[in-house]
Amino acid sequence: QKQADVASKMYGDVYGDVLRTQAATLGLAPSIMSTFTQPAATLGQIGAAETARAQQPITEAMQRFAFEQAAPAEALTRYGNVVAGSILPGTVSQTGGMAGPSTLANMAGGALTGAALGAPFGGSTFMTSLGPWGAAAGALYGLLS
Repeated sequence: QKQADVASKMYGDVYGDVLRTQAATLGLAPSIMSTFTQPAATLGQIGAAETARAQQPITEAMQRFAFEQAAPAEALTRYGNVVAGSILPGTVSQTGGMAGPSTLANMAGGALTGAALGAPFGGSTFMTSLGPWGAAAGALYGLLS
């Protein structure tokens, strides 16, 4: 019986040691797995560097093309600065805002507005319902505005 107890204790200790080792190994699994994926990550970095190296002449050609396309506009801007009497870059400017309506347009708009306001006081036909007094007042307002 004594031998069976010793054997049982010995095998139980070995079994416990194996379980502790397995648990410790499972705790290290993320770092162990990263060692397996390291070659693929390194290969990906090499691929990215190779892609960047291959893209460099394309990028330079695109920048050269953009510069060549912008060169005439840049030369025209410099010429405009010289003509305007200024050598400093970027000083050509457009003065004045959007033009408003002409005086005639103001008068016509005012006359039509006045005619529409004076319409209820006129007759039933188009010409008599224009409200000449409203049209005259609207034209005067359009002239002054």
